[in-house]
Amino acid sequence: MIPVHLGTISPENPDLRWKTDCFTENEASFLEFDDSSRTVKITLHSEDGTSWFCDDHYLLTSRRKFNSHWKFFKGDSTFSLRLDTDEDYAWLKRNGVSLFVLPCGLAGTAESLLQTVELFSDSKPDKGMEFMSGKMGYVFEDFKAEQVIDKKFIKSGDELHIFVT
Repeated sequence: MIPVHLGTISPENPDLRWKTDCFTENEASFLEFDDSSRTVKITLHSEDGTSWFCDDHYLLTSRRKFNSHWKFFKGDSTFSLRLDTDEDYAWLKRNGVSLFVLPCGLAGTAESLLQTVELFSDSKPDKGMEFMSGKMGYVFEDFKAEQVIDKKFIKSGDELHIFVT
């Protein structure tokens, strides 16, 4: 479940339009800044739902804060992002709010969760390798039985992962 960046909403760029698998017409509009509470409000409008069981999951983000929003039904939703410091609020006013969509929706999220649980609950080591090669596209190379690692490449906090087949 990798978020897809849709764009940035700001007073200079107040409207953003996109399509998803669940709603073919979407628009986010900048509403207002509330200086007294350090909050920005955004309206999300969706139309043309493709299924009764489809949903979109959005992340509204600044540099240090995010707000998660599920969209099940067409129509307007207003949501806000409140920032903790004046510095963050000033940054948001200059740079705007980034909007991401998690394209899996509710069903895809549940499927991803089940695959993750299965990955860690099975005692077969091949499951991890299957996941890395099948889902992540990683190609495993065969190494000699003895591998020498130069100590100058090892830094504090480095981790060494060994897959045994």
